[in-house]
Amino acid sequence: MTTRAIILFCSVFFVILNLHQICAFQVPVKRLRSSELQKFRIPRAAKLRSYMNESVDPCFDFYEFACGNWPSLRPASEAIQSTSPMKDLEDAVNKDLQTMLEEVVNRNDGQVGRKVKDFYTSCMDSENASRTVKHAFMNFAKVNSGMPAIDARFDERSYNWLIQISNLRKNFGMDILIGLNIKPDMQNRQDSRIYISEPSTLIPKGICKEADFKNSRYEELQTEITDNMAYWFDMDKGDGSKFATDLLDFETTLCRGMSEEVGPDVFPNMTRMTLSEMNSKFPTIDFQYFVTTSLGQPIPQTVYWQHELYFIHLSKILRSTPKRMTANYIMYRALLAISFPEESDKDMRASLCVEKCMKHFSKVVGEMYNRKNFNTETVEDIEQMWSKLRESFKADINSQEWIEETTRRQAVYKIVGMQLRFANYMKDLLHNEYGSLKIDRVHFWENILSLLELDQKNEVKKLYNNGGSKAPVGKEVEAFNINVGYSPMQNIIRMPLGLLQDPIYHRTAPYSYKYGVLGFFIARELVHGFDEIGWNFDETTAMRLWWDMNSTLLYKERAACFREQYVAYAGEGSGLSPIELDDKIREIIADNGALNISFNAYLQWLQKTDEPHVLYDETLSEVDYTNTQLFFISFAQNFCTSTYSKEEPIGFFPWDVPNYLDKFQVNGLLWNMREFSREFNCQPGTEMNPGDKCIIY
Repeated sequence: MTTRAIILFCSVFFVILNLHQICAFQVPVKRLRSSELQKFRIPRAAKLRSYMNESVDPCFDFYEFACGNWPSLRPASEAIQSTSPMKDLEDAVNKDLQTMLEEVVNRNDGQVGRKVKDFYTSCMDSENASRTVKHAFMNFAKVNSGMPAIDARFDERSYNWLIQISNLRKNFGMDILIGLNIKPDMQNRQDSRIYISEPSTLIPKGICKEADFKNSRYEELQTEITDNMAYWFDMDKGDGSKFATDLLDFETTLCRGMSEEVGPDVFPNMTRMTLSEMNSKFPTIDFQYFVTTSLGQPIPQTVYWQHELYFIHLSKILRSTPKRMTANYIMYRALLAISFPEESDKDMRASLCVEKCMKHFSKVVGEMYNRKNFNTETVEDIEQMWSKLRESFKADINSQEWIEETTRRQAVYKIVGMQLRFANYMKDLLHNEYGSLKIDRVHFWENILSLLELDQKNEVKKLYNNGGSKAPVGKEVEAFNINVGYSPMQNIIRMPLGLLQDPIYHRTAPYSYKYGVLGFFIARELVHGFDEIGWNFDETTAMRLWWDMNSTLLYKERAACFREQYVAYAGEGSGLSPIELDDKIREIIADNGALNISFNAYLQWLQKTDEPHVLYDETLSEVDYTNTQLFFISFAQNFCTSTYSKEEPIGFFPWDVPNYLDKFQVNGLLWNMREFSREFNCQPGTEMNPGDKCIIY
């Protein structure tokens, strides 16, 4: 039988026979491809094959099978601490942005584009920044309530910590000791509301709360703070080290009153009340003064707040802590927000300056990147994939008998209402936002302060603006980003253009490749709409617990399986705090569901594709694997990693082996997937096909 006859035979029996068995071609298909296809597929096939270690049995260790040659071909080093496809993508996007920012201003950039390029120029002048940093930082500290560590004339009697943090929040948007955010109202998406919560910390929250002084992050921060004080103020190493120790001790004490929750998005634990009611509840903290001063206007409406125990603890700590210590901590955090590394290497500084531009001119840089990279055919291709992924998840939800019927029905409504959006920019709005901003090509530190002031003004506009209309609110993903984002309060998945390039996506790639890589990333955000955070919002994006009690309990039982699986694998090697472990399990559940959803979406696409020439293109030349096997190989290679270590691993424990935890990102998902075992003929009881499997979606 000829190859063409085989394909026609497959097409005729698509619906009758088992789809994945028929369409996973066992005979490599040879076909002359167009030049456009060849341009991507030949080098991609060569790379894919080169990273594989085909001497390893895929049923024993699929990560090693798919990525075994990566560390030797793409080794990490002291200069490059890690290598991975996502790191390659990040570097490629940053390089594109650097080139874009270094180009001569053109007509399409407009006045706002000129400002971001002028800021980039001022940032790249490392000599001028280093020469003026001490004067700039001394002056900033002086006009913002002072810093005893550098000012012998600091007046402790007149010092008031609340005045200091309120003015820093008002002028520069800095959240220190008290967290203040403006977000969509949980009960009314069309409105905005103030959220008061714990602030961020220098020390990662889990490490800080546990007071894990043996953690290497403490030593790193000690050095970092010491070096910063030397750079900013010429403080000698001994004084700088003592300053750092006192600062970290203060923050560790502060952390003891912090919650076990995962930051300000733990929606069910929020309380709503007026500022005067908060003052009555916490008489030692004048929240009405803090919020009114921070936002520059009276706030009559109620606010959301959480972390009551933290604010009780904060009051006690500040009463017992010398004012000099409090002032030093607050001012250090403020200076850190405007600081920039002392970096003279041109390439390294360029990378850091690009990051600053992305942070402070996010929409301007996004518009410039979008203008350069937007492609209608690519968007149409992604939207087609999105439709298949959504249909796949709907079918999956409807098949989950452990979820009560009423909850399943509401879940389907939410899936139907979920949208995938690309960034959209209107230059008139950008001009309104940045038109009054003063930026020049020389004064870097002044430029930073101007940008922080503008960021704060735009933050307040989310609550009100002078015309009384609301400014846009919600989580944004800019065109240059490389991570897909889901907003549970809007039920929107935001797709960045930065992700849509090799090695993650190419328009001419086989769909087995597209669904295995990009489809997985999109589906992961789909699943986040139905996890322990996402299920707090229903299909209308109103905040309510719409899962029934029985389904919720069964979900948590199934989630416990994933926790046991990961803990058994990682042992003591994970190094995660309880809070971080909760986050990790949530991501593992999303990853497992995403791979199932994306694979089934690919099968659905195959089922509706009856054109032989399209089916020919579902494999890669010189890669002797079926299309469905290519799906899993492509997925796995997205997580190939090499990490640098100064010391050779001891080897006493499994987690001492390089990339041991990285392997779980691949193998841990495939253990739970029967379709994978079927495609690679992994027999029950083999390493990659254990008897106990964890499944939610």
